[in-house]
Amino acid sequence: MKLDIPTRRRSCITCEAAFLPQSICFSTLYKEKGNYLRKDFCNSCWEQLQKEEKNSIFWKGMILAKPDDALKEIKKSREEKALELFKRTFQTEDLPKLFVLALYLARRRMLISRQETKEETLYEFWETGEMFAVPSVPLNHLQIDALQQAIAADLAHEHNT
Repeated sequence: MKLDIPTRRRSCITCEAAFLPQSICFSTLYKEKGNYLRKDFCNSCWEQLQKEEKNSIFWKGMILAKPDDALKEIKKSREEKALELFKRTFQTEDLPKLFVLALYLARRRMLISRQETKEETLYEFWETGEMFAVPSVPLNHLQIDALQQAIAADLAHEHNT
């Protein structure tokens, strides 16, 4: 059940002003014919259009600066490896593993929960604006323990490669 949720635009959808690092951006997300549509606004356009966007999910975010090349060379953190594993798992649709990874990454503040229903939670990766719809999976303690061990083994394997 892969949902295609657009990433954040590089500019305001209304005035085309570029989103600069440390600037505020407002995003809306709503379903139309089974697909998610996203609109991103600068602060001034948002204030003008806010009254019209009542039937959608919306949030305020800050555009972050891209990391320096020197920082890219630093060894990846456990959370970054978990995010890569999450993205790969998202492609394979291993729902229990995806669900546990999403909870971990949300707790580590790598993913931000934007909307939660009984069926799924919409997460945004704060750095790029990528959106992920993660189905809710009922798991018992034994299943969670087994998944945590499998994820830890996957992360340890990535560390060694």
